Amino acid sequence: MTFYVAEGLQYRLGGVQFVNGLGFPPAELRAQIPLEDGDVFDLGKVRMGIDALAKLYGSIGYINFTAKPELQVNNAQQTISVRLELEEDKQFRVGTVQVYGLDPKISVDDLRIPYKPGDIINANLLGDFYRENQDVLPAGLSPRANTHLIQGPRSNTVTIVYDVRACRAHPE
Repeated sequence: MTFYVAEGLQYRLGGVQFVNGLGFPPAELRAQIPLEDGDVFDLGKVRMGIDALAKLYGSIGYINFTAKPELQVNNAQQTISVRLELEEDKQFRVGTVQVYGLDPKISVDDLRIPYKPGDIINANLLGDFYRENQDVLPAGLSPRANTHLIQGPRSNTVTIVYDVRACRAHPE
């Protein structure tokens, strides 16, 4: 058998433009995209960059941050430029921290909680609660499954709920 493959044109990154990004300088935003201008275009790396931008904004309380990408293809120059419209939304602070399902022998006051009311929420630290308290919490907890953020949109505060009841009901 003989196969003939037509690879097509190879496109390169023409550039990255940010619209409405007020929280960080353009150079810091650009550093989140793991592609340099002129590199072979890789949509997966653009997606990784959008995830990195969400983490960056989440670190300073913008937990509803979104980035809307628009690709601009230039067939003549074989480039694809990326225009990212950034929507920061509101910056949130910690209102309260609640822990549900603790062993009755453990007091919430004995736990190491990475936040106090009034702090700007750093969404990247939500998992620190589990690492810092792993000696007293049940195994198998996950920041994604056991942490809930309840937004108070008028007050721009968040109630952080660490819920360990599911793990207590289904020990490993």
